[in-house]
Amino acid sequence: MTAGLYIHIPFCQRKCFYCDFYSIENTELINQFVDYLILEIQQKVSAGKYSDLTFDTIFFGGGTPSLLSGTQISRILDPLHKNFKILDGSEITIECNPRTIDKEKLKAYQKASINRLSIGVQSFLDSELNFLSRIHNANQAKESLNLAFESGFENLSIDLLFALPKQRQEDILFSLEEAYNFPLSHISYYNLTYEEETPLYQDLENGKIEPLSDDEESSLYLSIIKNLEQQGFKQYEVSNFSKPNLQCKHNLKYWTDAPYIGFGPSAHSYFDNSRSKNVDDLLIYFNLLSKKEEPLIFSEELSFKDRMMESIFLSLRADGLVLEQFAKEFFFDILFELRDLLLSLTLGGFLSIDKTKIKLTAKGYSLCDEICLRIIKDIENKDIEKIMRI
Repeated sequence: MTAGLYIHIPFCQRKCFYCDFYSIENTELINQFVDYLILEIQQKVSAGKYSDLTFDTIFFGGGTPSLLSGTQISRILDPLHKNFKILDGSEITIECNPRTIDKEKLKAYQKASINRLSIGVQSFLDSELNFLSRIHNANQAKESLNLAFESGFENLSIDLLFALPKQRQEDILFSLEEAYNFPLSHISYYNLTYEEETPLYQDLENGKIEPLSDDEESSLYLSIIKNLEQQGFKQYEVSNFSKPNLQCKHNLKYWTDAPYIGFGPSAHSYFDNSRSKNVDDLLIYFNLLSKKEEPLIFSEELSFKDRMMESIFLSLRADGLVLEQFAKEFFFDILFELRDLLLSLTLGGFLSIDKTKIKLTAKGYSLCDEICLRIIKDIENKDIEKIMRI
């Protein structure tokens, strides 16, 4: 199974008030950060535990990775290519804010071997972009997409957001129609979530904004699925849609139990049934690396039961739970043991089940977390060790 490399770039010109990903606004530290990132790469290579892995995806996330120049991106990619087994033709993605890219930078990214862009459009309505405190406007979003295609990028994704307060069906359809003016290969349509420790959450707590009801949010989500499918975008995960065979290969790793190695503050890694996360503080990250210590905030070994529960959640969130594969790995006949619950969910229109797979329907995707929790709770109520055929 091929693995992925993730690089977290923790810088933003201005932090959006709904975002809880780790980032800072002090861009003066970018050059120093690149030096320490390369140091982390070298330290992980010297440890030798990833020497047997082969990689076919690299993903620059953040933050706003497109604040980095092509030269800085090349400086990061060079030690990765030199020290890891990275296949030719690998998918190499960088997330971009529309206001931070121009034709010269995009050409430099291509030269550095970037072959996929993920542009954070969020909306094609200025009123929604203002509410989200984005640094770009709708025209700049369109200009960035035109620039990307003029620069020769063929594999292009955009992010959009729904479930904003007071958002209407026509607002969703407007952004989708604008998106269809460009030959996109992929669209991620995320629902706005109210994360603690964000200004958005504080506004909610203080009664300054009123979120959509669950029914309103579900209605918007189902209309998004229907509209995208009509335009040839196949849903392959709760929030992700692509043209045929153009799924994000890197993100698929998170949902298919594939290993991935993260670099940079707050980056996660998953390898050999173990999860770890780097510290989410840039100066502490610098300090630990300067002392030749791993910049970790936690590391944990997943138990058999943990892996089983994660497999259910991640596979249902994506393209479905493959019955033969699940039974082989966990010695558990899920169709038999959960027959009453699965029948109820199928009759309710939330699941589809055939001889090979359990898969969420569009209606099921809208309640993905709740359905997965019901399945997991049903398993936990059983004597797992007794019914497993070990």
